[in-house]
Amino acid sequence: TSTSEPSPPPPPAHPLPPRNPPPLPDAAPKPTKGGLEATVRFESDATNYAQRTGDLAPLKRVYDLTRCKVCASLAAQFENLTSNGRYLVGASYTVVSVSGATVTPSEDGKFSGVIELSAKRDAGRQVEPDGRFIQEIEADSTSKFALALSFDGAWRILGSRVTEVGR
Repeated sequence: TSTSEPSPPPPPAHPLPPRNPPPLPDAAPKPTKGGLEATVRFESDATNYAQRTGDLAPLKRVYDLTRCKVCASLAAQFENLTSNGRYLVGASYTVVSVSGATVTPSEDGKFSGVIELSAKRDAGRQVEPDGRFIQEIEADSTSKFALALSFDGAWRILGSRVTEVGR
């Protein structure tokens, strides 16, 4: 008699996301407007990576979690969304534009910066580690934000506020 081997399980409906963290741009660790802009664009990439993997290490490179309440809240939200191996498919944040970057030196040799950005989020879904659907994530239209940052060898986000909610 012949015995048949069980067939392998079907692949997940949504393949697991890549595990490669986004690289910090070369311009980011510079106390310049270009460094400021590169840092906030990196934050968007790091956010998308965190939502897909649960790995907050790249975000922690640019978030001052002790001083930025919004940053701490976002980090907790990403940890919740990705708990138990869950992850997001889609729901990517995109920086539409940046403007108004200013860098100001301080007497102690550090720098402060402010920048405005417009960003949006695409629709997506939260899924289980095996790819099963959990919930839909609605798209957000473009909103505007003002960010305050501090530079002491690297830019760190100290605070963020919404200046215009997308419609």
